[in-house]
Amino acid sequence: MSFIRYVMVLLSLGLVAVPAAHAAEQPADSAHSESGHSESGHSHLAAFLGAGEEDIEGHQASAKAIGIIYEYRFPSGWDIGAVLERLEVDGHENTIALIGAGYHFSNGLRLFAAPGYLVASGSAKDKWLFRAGISYEIHISERWTMAPEVFKDFLEGGGDAWIAGVAIGYGF
Repeated sequence: MSFIRYVMVLLSLGLVAVPAAHAAEQPADSAHSESGHSESGHSHLAAFLGAGEEDIEGHQASAKAIGIIYEYRFPSGWDIGAVLERLEVDGHENTIALIGAGYHFSNGLRLFAAPGYLVASGSAKDKWLFRAGISYEIHISERWTMAPEVFKDFLEGGGDAWIAGVAIGYGF
């Protein structure tokens, strides 16, 4: 079983079990709204660290990602935001910029999607991409969050990348 499939199975199990346990721990007068957002503010800034694999013309290559994520969260549960990420694949460092949207469910689950652009290093070609993903946000405190996430990037001209990682964020 590949690394990504293994991580996805583990995260899937956690996304089913953890929300139920976490909801049971939340007191009725908790500072979180029905959308699951903290009432400490609408803005959320997070740092992301992840790893996975990218399919390059039928060849699987390991990938490492580090990035920064900004979200503006609406009371309805929706968010819009931007991502700036550095993706290293086979020794090449690429930069990815995305503008996306997501929905936060009251149990901490978040689904998100984003169109973006990959600026390739060296002789590689720059590409458009589309990202789709899932995360589970855990409130560490009133403002701090931790969110395991898994996403897939669909690259222009074929190929794709799977990344799993964690985002540590701060709401303000």
